[in-house]
Amino acid sequence: MPAAISTARLEARISTDLHSMLKRAAELQGRTMTDFVIAAVQEAAQQAIEQAEIIRLSMA
Repeated sequence: MPAAISTARLEARISTDLHSMLKRAAELQGRTMTDFVIAAVQEAAQQAIEQAEIIRLSMA
């Protein structure tokens, strides 16, 4: 039996313009808005972490 996946909820207030942009981008990629936002946020977070590690290591 596979292990249960733990999830957490994230809410954000965004402008109607940004909501429309996200919806359009998700539709263009054939994804749900949730899937699109999760993928984009995950990529941005990973890049921020990697960049911080590069800076930290270069200062060592």
